[in-house]
Amino acid sequence: MVELSEDQSAAVDEILAWFHDTDDRRKSLAGFAGTGKSTIVAELLRRMQQKYIIKVCAPTGKAASVLRAKGVQATTLHKLIYAPETICTDCDRMVMPIKEDGK
Repeated sequence: MVELSEDQSAAVDEILAWFHDTDDRRKSLAGFAGTGKSTIVAELLRRMQQKYIIKVCAPTGKAASVLRAKGVQATTLHKLIYAPETICTDCDRMVMPIKEDGK
């Protein structure tokens, strides 16, 4: 287990509090490269994955690769949108994207 910095620990606590105590399902985690976002995500997964099914996606293949290097099973947004069944084979229900033809 990686030791979190004080700021990372505070971020993890804030995100967990938000997740458990609000109906607002929008939350973002942003920062410059190397500031510890991937470490925070890895810690959140460590704490939550036994109770919840959590899937992680990133905007680029490089960003997904960085997450995977931290032990986070991550894929790209593109794959989440266009091939969700390959990402969430263990989910009870999935939201499927609507194709341009409406089907």
